[in-house]
Amino acid sequence: MSLSENAKKIFNTLYCFPDESIDDCFHRVSKEFASNEEEEKNVFQMLKDNVFRPNSPVFFNAGTEHKRFSACYVSGLDDSMHGIYDVANLARKIFQYGAGIGIPIGNLREKDANIYSGDKNSVPVGRSCLTGDTLLLNNQEQEGIKFQYISIKELYDVYKTIKHPKYKIRSVVDDLNIGYNEVIDVIYNGKQEIFKITTENGYEIKATSNHRFMNEKYQWQQLKNFSKGDFIAVNGKKRVSLKCKRCGKKRLLRGHGSKYEGLCENCVVSVFYNCSIRGSQEEFEKRSISQKKAKNTDEYRKLASEINSKEKNPCWKGDYANVKTARDRARYWYPQLNDIKNCNYCNLESDNLHIHHKDGNPYNNCLDNLEVLCSSCHQKEHLKRRRIGNYRLIKCVELDKITSITFCGIDDVYDLKMKHPYHNFVANGFISHNSGPISFMKLYDAVGETTKSGGRSRRAAILMAMNVWHPDIVSFIQCKETDGQLKNMNISVSITDEFMQAFKDNVPFKLRTPYSGEVIDEINARKLWDYLIDSAHKSADPGVLFIDTINKFNLLKKRYLIEASNPCGEEPLIPFGACNLSSINLHYFCGKKGYNFEKLYETVYNLMKYMDNLIDKMDFPDPRFKDMSQKYRQIGIGVMGMADTLYEMDLPYDSNEGREHVSKMMKTISTACIEASADMAKERGKFHDYDVFESDVLDIVPNWTDDKKVLDKVKKNGLRNSLFNTAAPTGTIAISCDCSYGIEPCFGLVTTKTLSETGEKMNMVNPIFQRRFEKESWYTPDLLDKISQNKGSLKNLRGIPKEVRDVFVVAHDIKPKDRIDMQSEIQKYVSAAISSTLNLPETATRDEVSEIYRYAYSKGLKGITIYRDGSKKFQPISFSKEKQEIQSNFTRPSKLQANVHTIETGNGKLYVTISTHNGKPVEMFISIGKSGQTFNTFTEALGRTISIAFQHGVPVDNIIKTLIGINSDRPIWSRIDENDKKPDQILSIPDALAKLLKRYYTNGQIVSEQGNGEFCSKCGTYSLIMVEGCSTCTNCNESRCG
Repeated sequence: MSLSENAKKIFNTLYCFPDESIDDCFHRVSKEFASNEEEEKNVFQMLKDNVFRPNSPVFFNAGTEHKRFSACYVSGLDDSMHGIYDVANLARKIFQYGAGIGIPIGNLREKDANIYSGDKNSVPVGRSCLTGDTLLLNNQEQEGIKFQYISIKELYDVYKTIKHPKYKIRSVVDDLNIGYNEVIDVIYNGKQEIFKITTENGYEIKATSNHRFMNEKYQWQQLKNFSKGDFIAVNGKKRVSLKCKRCGKKRLLRGHGSKYEGLCENCVVSVFYNCSIRGSQEEFEKRSISQKKAKNTDEYRKLASEINSKEKNPCWKGDYANVKTARDRARYWYPQLNDIKNCNYCNLESDNLHIHHKDGNPYNNCLDNLEVLCSSCHQKEHLKRRRIGNYRLIKCVELDKITSITFCGIDDVYDLKMKHPYHNFVANGFISHNSGPISFMKLYDAVGETTKSGGRSRRAAILMAMNVWHPDIVSFIQCKETDGQLKNMNISVSITDEFMQAFKDNVPFKLRTPYSGEVIDEINARKLWDYLIDSAHKSADPGVLFIDTINKFNLLKKRYLIEASNPCGEEPLIPFGACNLSSINLHYFCGKKGYNFEKLYETVYNLMKYMDNLIDKMDFPDPRFKDMSQKYRQIGIGVMGMADTLYEMDLPYDSNEGREHVSKMMKTISTACIEASADMAKERGKFHDYDVFESDVLDIVPNWTDDKKVLDKVKKNGLRNSLFNTAAPTGTIAISCDCSYGIEPCFGLVTTKTLSETGEKMNMVNPIFQRRFEKESWYTPDLLDKISQNKGSLKNLRGIPKEVRDVFVVAHDIKPKDRIDMQSEIQKYVSAAISSTLNLPETATRDEVSEIYRYAYSKGLKGITIYRDGSKKFQPISFSKEKQEIQSNFTRPSKLQANVHTIETGNGKLYVTISTHNGKPVEMFISIGKSGQTFNTFTEALGRTISIAFQHGVPVDNIIKTLIGINSDRPIWSRIDENDKKPDQILSIPDALAKLLKRYYTNGQIVSEQGNGEFCSKCGTYSLIMVEGCSTCTNCNESRCG
């Protein structure tokens, strides 16, 4: 069977070696599958006829010294520092050869618990905590007062009695400024030894010895590592310049939180009546309506009196003359203020004492914000504030000197869980930390960022799985809500049947430490479910693995429980399992006389034997993977071309008839796999220690086939393989085989792709649709453009017969439940799992996401992932054929204005010269001092590349997005400008350049003009979407999975 031009481009640009023909490539690959010449010929013919394709690493590495044929691996993870860094080293080796890894991060114990150095008999240290009397400032409005201090003990009581209280307390946010972050939960941790820190400015706090605070380098440090005389970070203030938002002039502005916030005195007078009434924001809005209705002051006062009520103002007496001001309201809440007869400043006794709000906010009636002053002192304080002029004090991090650290005995202690990404909070004025296994996830993400995937087109692929009962599950769920965080990995929550029952019953669910299984906390199951759904709706992560369902069908469960899956989710594997994947082209077996099930059976039967041969020829990144693979011989025969098959058979994807046909195909494949494995068990031997697992084999295998002859063979011979078939992502290999992706419905009948290596356009029109209807009268020349503009769908296009529209449906036309119903039919006959993503419209609600997850569980799926349009930062895909080519109109003049910048990086001082033309950067020259020729070569190349981007019209913001956040092994705190009061964290040389460009050559806000999907670093477009459970570029086929 001949290949299309699109398939040939895939081979010539990606799979074939230099000067290698496609047939030579097939010969090179077929040798790896065969044990003799006859098998080699059969495999070659199957490849040439587009019957199947192995996963991409086989094409990459067949015939080479390093025979790394697995697309992905699943590691174990030991709860020790040795285990953590052992997996990091494994990940590095795996990424170098174009593969991905799944890691059971939930094996690590909860945050702030001791991580063993290797001795599993050592006793874990308790969680780091603070005493119950520690004060936190929250912005939850209570009894008319917005800002109040609350103790950790009081907050603990609130979280145990109120559903979703969502308190926000002070914490360090961007650029070491103080803002507010949400408290997820408050945990009581029993009695522990505590120590008190006292500082020079009078700050005090009591905490356990392992609690972490921010040190003078703005890094986290345990209390026990601080000493007298050290500096520690506390809550401080700094002045910022202000302008009136109405007139734009630098003048004194009204206080934060008032009706006139952001306006100068002149504008307040010109816009509003000079009225002494004060109240809530809502009251002000009502009063402004009264102003417009009133013809004079007396009429306004009458209308204002009608607005107020005893419910709105408990101090209201019913008479305008007795309207209570903010100061009077403060006296109402704190009667003890009425007992003060002397001014706090001058000590003058007076009957006309005022209440002064220190921070200028009349609604901040916290007792420590109030002072009793005489009228003279009160006026002086306001004059002082006026003399501040064009500045406002804002909260930020400052350093204070420790004067003493003393032991205070044993006391009850508590800890907070803060919403990602700001795992800290301000307690008694100190900057306090809260963390967990997330910190080690960042380690693995950094390994993926720096290693990538062996220079191939695929990026580093990582999946992190955590059990739903882990104490840090909420932080794990929310760890990717901030776009760009942990961008090299997907995350999945392993859901148990126990949790789903607790969710159904609406009861507390117990959280257990992975170290001992001991219950250390609990959370309402529906509350935890809400966190999961909120995050999935917002950021498309996490997906879920129904782990009990997975292990129910695990043939090796007596010895090995599955803890994680590969990055795309189709291969839940035992620790140190490796994927051995190939995919059958289902469309190949469509014929004029119907579907050829007998030929499908024969093909799968033979392919099982060829793939078993491959296991013994493969190289592995670690001996443990080789040991487990050769012992248990796990194989994953997948499928592709399912949508094409249904089109060819005139069966709608979302119909009962379509599901019945797919079910019959998958049952045929499953039965052929099992029979081939049973025959190989007789010829070549059973998998390792088969007798240990035999009872589970005989119990589970009948779920995948009801063929009595095959089941008798299994009972007599045993099995050669512990895993047979799957539904894996096919991406690039599907294009190389001229068929549709995996089990996915067609994403669009017309799409356009660009090969990054050559920039050539690939016009992708579904060949079956074109072949069958191009001669029809309604198949007009502009039809392809209409389909492309309609998101690749025939829906609502006039002139196309209804029977055609019903059959040729695309992903966006199919309801999520119909997709799940199809996956459920497939899962019945798949021994592994399914990699597939439900793509939802941007308008999909969180309730719809929740219903999808619950429906997937009820239908027996082993996992589910959704992707809602707009849930990532960049635009997912455009079906329009409009060209967006960048033209270079820049002609270099003889002279250019240039600016020279220096930045300290972890690799040395960076010297950056940026030339500008008409106010825009057009050239960048970079050098780095005292770092050798290698670094200077790299920086010179980087500067030239960025210069070309400038000159070809690439927006500076796009360059910043590409470079910012790139990590290195030498991050450093440094100042972008020598006049900066506080340093920025410089992660790497590219990160330093991005922050420099953001500071001086943009307005400081990176705004994407492309929409809100993921950026593809391979082709430079914003076309990364979730396809088949894998992050895939629809433009250049860049894939993390296959």
